[in-house]
Amino acid sequence: MAGTARGRVDRETSRPRGTRSVVRTHARLVGDDGKAHLVNGNALVGRSPTIKASHGVVSMIVLEDDTRSLSKTHATLRFEDVVLWVIDHDSRNGTAITGPVGTIRVGSDAWIQVLPGEYVHFGERWLRVLDELPPAPTSH
Repeated sequence: MAGTARGRVDRETSRPRGTRSVVRTHARLVGDDGKAHLVNGNALVGRSPTIKASHGVVSMIVLEDDTRSLSKTHATLRFEDVVLWVIDHDSRNGTAITGPVGTIRVGSDAWIQVLPGEYVHFGERWLRVLDELPPAPTSH
C-alpha cells in the first residue's frame, strides 16, 4: 500500500498506526463541592457509609451533608467493563440521574447506567461524571 505511515490505518484495531489505545480503568467524577473522585470497582456513597460484605466495596465516597438529605449509606457506584452504574440503597431522599434526556429515578432493584456528562443526585448532593480520559503517560 502506498502512502506514509502517518496516513495508514492498522486493520486489526481501525486506528491510526502508531497511536496507542486508551482504555478507561476508572470513572472520574467531580462533586458539587469541587472535589474529584475516582471509581474503580464498587464505591459506597453516603454521609457515613457502612461497609457490608455483600457490597463488594473497593472504596467509599463520603459527602458532607448538614441537611441530612443523604442517608448514611445512600447508594453504590460500580465501574465495570468501562461502564459506570448506580443503584440506590432504599435511601429516604432517593437517587436520580440527570442528563440531556431528562431525569431518571434510580431504584434499589436494578443497576442503572450513568453516561459521561450526566449528574448523579443523592438527596440534595450530586456528582458529575467527567467525560475526558485521564492523560496518557509521557515518555522521556
